This record gives sequence, C-alpha cells and structure tokens, in this order.
Amino acid sequence: MDDPTITISISPTGDVTVKAQGYRGSTCEDATKTLEVALGVTDDRKRTLEYDLPVEEHTHVRSTH
Repeated sequence: MDDPTITISISPTGDVTVKAQGYRGSTCEDATKTLEVALGVTDDRKRTLEYDLPVEEHTHVRSTH
C-alpha cells in the first residue's frame, strides 16, 4: 500500500476537497478530522475501497539477547 497522503484542493469558487489515500478503515477520518474542521469541510463524504480494509496493527518486539 502507498504511503498515507492527504490532498487538499480548493476550487476557484472556494469549494474545498480533502482526499485521504493510503489509509485503511476509519483511520482516514481520524487523520483528516482536524483539517476538515479547520477548513469547514463537512459535506458529501465519499469512502473509498480502502475504507473497508482491515486496519493493520503494528507490534514492536524488542529482543535483549
């Protein structure tokens, strides 16, 4: 999967689009929430196929041997 990326587009008429790519599940909504609030983006949420993918959990194991 690609590195997570958030793209913000502003049209000449002032319409704002926030697009999250490379996120799994609802992590995209967590990543864009602050931006959406700051920019006033609250309309027309479209979820991609990545939204239905399970979120990968990362476990770090450290060996002292």
